[in-house]
Amino acid sequence: MKNTLAILLKERGISAKKVSESTHIDVSTLSKIKNFERSISQENAIILSDFFKISIDELFNREFNIDFDKKKKLSYDEVLFKLNELSDDQLLSIAGAIDYLLISRRPLIKYNGEEEHLKTK
Repeated sequence: MKNTLAILLKERGISAKKVSESTHIDVSTLSKIKNFERSISQENAIILSDFFKISIDELFNREFNIDFDKKKKLSYDEVLFKLNELSDDQLLSIAGAIDYLLISRRPLIKYNGEEEHLKTK
């Protein structure tokens, strides 16, 4: 797996401190993610993908080779079977992507008197 965070910082000439100031993700957390000492959380994946204006899949350096002309509908059980084969990190990236899609599709809702986007949790 490529170190996407390190590459983004270098390519865009941005320091971890600047990312931290803009995203409110602690500099030490960013450093640990960059050095593969810590997995990226679902929340931080969403924040970083928004900050760098890239997809979560790009952040995790995932590529999908899908032939859309030959795609088939999967049953619920088939989807669960395929998801069960994935690693925890892969599942977290998918969960982050699902949250991102839900947030972008759903209006703000009232929760405990405050507005927030609907999430999967």
